[in-house]
Amino acid sequence: MSNTDLFIPPNFQSNLAPAIERASIHTLISNDPVDPNKRYCIGLKLNGNKKNGNRKKRTDYNDEKSRHLKKRLYAIVGEHKEISFNYSKNIKEEKDDWEILRRFVENNSEYGFLNYQKK
Repeated sequence: MSNTDLFIPPNFQSNLAPAIERASIHTLISNDPVDPNKRYCIGLKLNGNKKNGNRKKRTDYNDEKSRHLKKRLYAIVGEHKEISFNYSKNIKEEKDDWEILRRFVENNSEYGFLNYQKK
């Protein structure tokens, strides 16, 4: 037995992935540039326009946070970088994916093609 064998577990721990995911999300949220307490998704918004008339894009941070926290909703709107996810620090304000998408489409009819089946 070598010294290395003392440090490497004999069996791969497949349940490690969820723990790593939770730690990654915690680190991501803790480093929120605006407010690390904002972790409850309350809506979507269509970003405004830049001075040149082009639509502003979702920030890399908002994209990554939403990819992890709102996986199902992100799967639907993620490719539309002109849509940002809004978060609150108040858990009572949190909305489910269906409600968030329904409200967004009501206010932005040009996105009525977004298909979401409530499950």
